[in-house]
Order: sequence, then C-alpha cells, then structure tokens
Amino acid sequence: MYWDLASEDDRHLHLSRYEFARNRFQSDWTCLDAACGSGYGTSFLAEKVRQAEGVDVDPHAIAFATKTYSKQNVAYRCADLQFKLPFEDHTFNAIASFETFEHVADQRTMLSEFHRVLKPGGIIVISTPDRNVSQSIGLDNRFHVAERSKREFVNLLTDVFVLEELFGHGRGEPIARHWRTIHQCLRLGTCLTSSKLRSRIEAKLAQQFGWLRSHFYKMSVGGIQPDPCVDRTTFMYVIAVARKCK
Repeated sequence: MYWDLASEDDRHLHLSRYEFARNRFQSDWTCLDAACGSGYGTSFLAEKVRQAEGVDVDPHAIAFATKTYSKQNVAYRCADLQFKLPFEDHTFNAIASFETFEHVADQRTMLSEFHRVLKPGGIIVISTPDRNVSQSIGLDNRFHVAERSKREFVNLLTDVFVLEELFGHGRGEPIARHWRTIHQCLRLGTCLTSSKLRSRIEAKLAQQFGWLRSHFYKMSVGGIQPDPCVDRTTFMYVIAVARKCK
C-alpha cells in the first residue's frame, strides 16, 4: 500500500494495526516488519523502538521505502519470506507482519523463520483475512495465494508459537453482482499489465481508482476488538499476538 494512493479507510485499517503492535513494543527493542511494503509502517514502529528492520520481496517497494521513509534507526532490504531470512538467530524482540500470511505459499517456512530470528520470549503480532468471511462477501484478491480460515490460521501459528491473544478487525458486507463483474474484468487487466506500468497508471488515476475501490467491497471500519473464539467468523481480519517460548 502506497500511502498517498490509499483511501482513508485503508489508511485507518493498516495504520491502526501498526499502532496496535507498537503499543505492545518497548523502546529498547529491535523489531522486524515483514513484509514492509512501501515502508510507512516500519517508519511508524521506529518512532517507538530502538531499531526497526523492514523486509519485502518487491525491490521497487524497498527502493521506495528507503528513499521515502529513511531514518537513522531504520533499515530496509529485500527478502523472500518463503526462504531463510538474512538475519542471525535471536535477532529481534518483536515481529509485526500484517496481511502477509495470505501472500505466502510456504507459510510453515515463514513461521519457522520468524521463530528462528526472534529472541526467546519475543512476540509476534500477525494478521490475515479470514477466508470464510472474504468468501462470503465476494472479496477475491488474485495476489492471495493461500488464504486460511481463522481456525486454520491459528492452528498453523500455534504449531510454532504460543498464542496469547486473538483479535478481530473490520466487518465486510457482500458487494452487488454488477460491481463483482467489473472487479473481475479489472483483475484480468492487472494480469496483463507489468507491475511498473500498473503503478504508473494507478498514480495517474488515483482518484478514479479510489472511487472504484469503494464499490468493490463494503467494509465497516471500527476498532480492533478481542475475538477469542477461533470458530467464530465475525471479522474480516484476524489479528494474533503470540510468543516464542523461552
């Protein structure tokens, strides 16, 4: 997400999760933002912690983050979360990873690497869409390669970490059939367009794209709320706080 191109609702949804994580981090900590995207969240975390590292698979995003959100206590680098991360064991006190899980096919390797680079007792704050909710409202994102239900997500997470808290964020409503058809046509267009050209088109037509996106799904943007029942499908996004055992 590029901050200047995002809608107010998208900005609120994304930044509120970073704020949620930052409130749990301590000032002397080193934290990892995976995947950091355009870098606004890593920079936001760096206002609280001693050192923040952002990693993302997209070189364009890393170049943008380095240029736009440079700070003395921030570093960005390319890394694929499906492979070994470029950090030593026990490097970080905390990891934030928002809307990343569903973009990664090898989720077990990602979680295993998060566990490896966390210090004993370190925490991870991680979020992902609940597949049961996104399917029910017709929200179909071609970049999501492995969406999980809330139960599946928790099961994978607790194979590696100890779950401490579970939260929900955002409520979705079904979209009208004609808007769903338009969405499918635009998805086809993005498949036929290079990422660099697509970014230029979106930058030129930011206002028009923002108007279109408001019709693709209806999202009630509220606060992050406790949602401890793993089999209840109320919220669009699941947010988990988990810990690496000592």
